[in-house]
Amino acid sequence: MSIICFIQAGGTIDKDYLATDENHGYNFVIGKSAFHAISRQAGIPYAIGFTCACQKDSLDMDDADRDTIKRMASAAREDKVVILHGTDT
Repeated sequence: MSIICFIQAGGTIDKDYLATDENHGYNFVIGKSAFHAISRQAGIPYAIGFTCACQKDSLDMDDADRDTIKRMASAAREDKVVILHGTDT
């Protein structure tokens, strides 16, 4: 069993800045979750769980998204839960 459950909610960790001549990289999309690559590079030496609640910028999250995250965190079998989210809210 995993020791820590990571719940992905989108936001800064998954933003891809798509540079064009017009926006110089200031236009972003929420891309593929960066968590898996980051956790592999970090060499975490124990079992971790990962699940995705949503992939939204934190400014776009609503109460339904927050309820989903709360339900997922409450239902986690792991002793520790880390929620990966945006930095704007």
